[in-house]
Amino acid sequence: MNYKVGAATVLNSNDPADWFERSLRSLFDAAFLQLPNALDPALIEGIHDMRVATRRLRSALRDIELAVGKRPAKHALAGLNTLAHALGSVRDEDVAIEEMDRLLTEPGAEHVRSGIDSLIRNRRVRREAAFNDLCRMLSVNFQQELRHRFETSLELVLIEIGRSRFVDVRRFGSYIARSRLDELRPLLVRLYDPFDRKTLHNARIAAKRLRYSIDMFSEHLGIAAASFSKEIARLQGYLGDAHDRDVWLGDLCKLILTEKRSGREPDGKLEAAKWLIAEFSRSRTKNFRYALSLLSDWDRTEFFLNVEKFLRVRIV
Repeated sequence: MNYKVGAATVLNSNDPADWFERSLRSLFDAAFLQLPNALDPALIEGIHDMRVATRRLRSALRDIELAVGKRPAKHALAGLNTLAHALGSVRDEDVAIEEMDRLLTEPGAEHVRSGIDSLIRNRRVRREAAFNDLCRMLSVNFQQELRHRFETSLELVLIEIGRSRFVDVRRFGSYIARSRLDELRPLLVRLYDPFDRKTLHNARIAAKRLRYSIDMFSEHLGIAAASFSKEIARLQGYLGDAHDRDVWLGDLCKLILTEKRSGREPDGKLEAAKWLIAEFSRSRTKNFRYALSLLSDWDRTEFFLNVEKFLRVRIV
């Protein structure tokens, strides 16, 4: 699905208020277009698609607040954050279940398959509970309230855009993308500590925000925007996969500690948890290594310098 609706919606207008109004409405509609699929228990990707669309809308609103220096979208963001958390609770279980299902077929997993099956069943129970919570939350009243919050915030956003120092969309986009780039770069310097999980998590988020900003303004930034976005998506992917493993490793560690302290006889889940810790540690290291290799490639090709030049040219 193409979420780059912001730039594609208004091709003949460079008035910031007009462009942002149509773009934000398109992003809001894109998120709720996924609602039927998200509420269909048989369509797992519906959750993913709605979550991504909601992320892009939140990112766009935060970008505007960054540019205007105020928080006109805070009421809309509060509702969207609630929705994003509920979607994330379901999607996180889907990702974990999918990876454990894949590991069931590994040749070395024969002796722990029953334990992994048990852990997957536990995850499915948690997924069902999170999905039911999401369905209850997405009532007609909640949808109406969220739309009201969005419309109210949109009015305030457009007022602040009209008062801003940016005379066209290109300057808005250049300023926002440069700001997001400035947020990411110092995090990447600290990323070389493999045990600094907080920095890895924050770098993943910063990379995502930079990519979404470039995507949002791609029509106004120029042809190279797409290639820059694609490269940043690679880093986001590696860091995202590593972060997932960090979360799963924490869950498994807690499970083992709880079982050990209980005094119960060890069961299949305990052995499976130990095996999964080894597997997740290996795949976490692999993705972390890929991320560092990509950063080395960027240093060699002066990737960030090229991005900076591209954005600097576009703001004059």
